[in-house]
Amino acid sequence: MSGWVKLYRKLTENPLWTCEPFTRGQAWVDLILLTNYKDSFFYKRGVKINVKAGQCAWSELALSARWGWSRSKIRKFLNDLEKEHQIIQQKNNVTQIVTIVNYNEYQEKKTANDTPKEQQKDTSKEVKEVKEDIKLHSENFLNFQQVVSFFDSKFFNQDKWLDCYDKLIRIDKYSENEILGIVKEFRADGNWWKDSGNFESLTKLRKKNKDGIKYIDLFKTKLKKIENYEFAESDFS
Repeated sequence: MSGWVKLYRKLTENPLWTCEPFTRGQAWVDLILLTNYKDSFFYKRGVKINVKAGQCAWSELALSARWGWSRSKIRKFLNDLEKEHQIIQQKNNVTQIVTIVNYNEYQEKKTANDTPKEQQKDTSKEVKEVKEDIKLHSENFLNFQQVVSFFDSKFFNQDKWLDCYDKLIRIDKYSENEILGIVKEFRADGNWWKDSGNFESLTKLRKKNKDGIKYIDLFKTKLKKIENYEFAESDFS
């Protein structure tokens, strides 16, 4: 079926729309309706959060209450959408930003001259632009610069390290405070990991040892064995 329809955003306020737990299809449409149609910003805990057109700044907790889903179901749904290249997620200690890939396709009418090949090219271009935009706004990662400061600058690779840092939060589900605590502990002066040269790059954290365990998981296990060690609380809501 081809063609498209316009949906009035006020639909999201209709009791018929929110009276029951959402289906996956309804959740996808709702996510698009909640997405910004123009650039804006807001402040949370004193931090300015920029939200561009095509981005949605609803937390998992807020979506859970709205859709009538558990937070684990919300997380799985968003991860599934990301795997299908429908969205790109960006998380930090302050908020969560969801970018709708090819958001303009849901707002602007395509012409008959737009071929599938051209549309695929547009999608690839937009994904690339969104990822570059996330990297350009790395200041939203509150602890990234502090984490980087524990390493020798000659090993620093901004693109690779930001990508690793983003995946540690978004995929591996570590908070920024946990990452900072682990790096601080295992990059401290005199620590054997530093002296042996085995932990000179942040990307080491997502690599696996001979037993198939990611080093960040290995380091966290070691830290838990330290008496009275506790990670600082983080808040993704």
